Amino acid sequence: MQIREFKYQEKHTKKTLVLNNGVYLTSRRITDFLLLLFQIDSFYVEVYFDEQESEIGYMRAFSSTEHLAPYLHKIDISSVI
Repeated sequence: MQIREFKYQEKHTKKTLVLNNGVYLTSRRITDFLLLLFQIDSFYVEVYFDEQESEIGYMRAFSSTEHLAPYLHKIDISSVI
């Protein structure tokens, strides 16, 4: 799947695609959201999960690795050094 195809899907279809085809990578918290990071093929999807409402508020797809910066401090590379 290409990022362009994903971006033009309805929200419920995106949710299904992430849950069925996405590889969970990590998560982080901002304000009232738990952000879950997934990879689908050659792009990433941030899922903004509203914990108070117990629902997905937003999904952001991107392919630029610069958007991964907030997650990099969580990756332990000590075993490869």
